[in-house]
Amino acid sequence: MLVTIAVNLAITTYERKRGQQLRSELLVSDAMHTRSDIYISMSVIISLVAVGLGFPVLDVLVAFAIAGVIGYMAISIFKESSDVLCDTRVIEYDKIHAVVKTINGVRDSHAIRTRGRKSEIYLDLHILVDPKLNVGKAHSIADIVEAEIKKSFPEITDVLVHVEPFGTTG
Repeated sequence: MLVTIAVNLAITTYERKRGQQLRSELLVSDAMHTRSDIYISMSVIISLVAVGLGFPVLDVLVAFAIAGVIGYMAISIFKESSDVLCDTRVIEYDKIHAVVKTINGVRDSHAIRTRGRKSEIYLDLHILVDPKLNVGKAHSIADIVEAEIKKSFPEITDVLVHVEPFGTTG
């Protein structure tokens, strides 16, 4: 049991660190799962010692503690996963708006939406440009917006820019 705990501790530490570096919710969640294995292994050792010392009631209490740890880990993993599944905002509107407003030719932006995992974010936004611009020039500005956003936020993997003439929001 002690060897299992030591191995799982090393795996958990490495996997969590790499998961955070790679911004992988999958690795971080798996590290949490492995960490729960550590707690369970420790509780088995405690139960064995307690029963051996004549305190069998501790075995039941430890079983409840194990159930609590498993429940807590399940809720934590569920919450992180549900944020992705429910398209929870990943980057604040104001941060993206600030980048877009610095781009020559963009008068304003709105309808900014981010979604996805922290390591793979999708962005949709509307930019307002001079209504007298031809389609080619407006498209060039949209391309610049996309490039600047990806430069400022490397975790954004896809940008959809909708161009609108300034003075309308439809």
